[in-house]
Amino acid sequence: MSTVTIERANHNRQLPEGWRWVALGEVCQIIAGQSPVSETYRKTPGGLPFFQGKTDFGELYPKIRVFCNRPSRIAEQGDILMSVRAPVGPTNLAKEKCCIGRGLAAAHSKPSSVTTLNHSKSRSLHWPSRNVLWRS
Repeated sequence: MSTVTIERANHNRQLPEGWRWVALGEVCQIIAGQSPVSETYRKTPGGLPFFQGKTDFGELYPKIRVFCNRPSRIAEQGDILMSVRAPVGPTNLAKEKCCIGRGLAAAHSKPSSVTTLNHSKSRSLHWPSRNVLWRS
């Protein structure tokens, strides 16, 4: 991974040993949600769980309300789901493979990354930040 110069003043603080700032794109793929055709939505199980935005978010994992039998954008189990429409910023974890609508984006760890992205209530990713702390 290449080192990225971070110009914002608040990024000049002392980091723990072994940590450095990197561009978000270096450690994960960002998948923008897209709403599938409404005829593919289902209230009963069938297809993948479909999450449209923060309305579906729980404490850590989204709550399943709707399914989709022809998903257009997919997040994988363990991906960080980020709200990208008002309110922008809240996050949840994908408990299973799911369809994501246009109110969400997913951060999927790149296979070449040494470790996976971490999500916690105290240190969640901040959207639309393009920089994250990374421990090598």
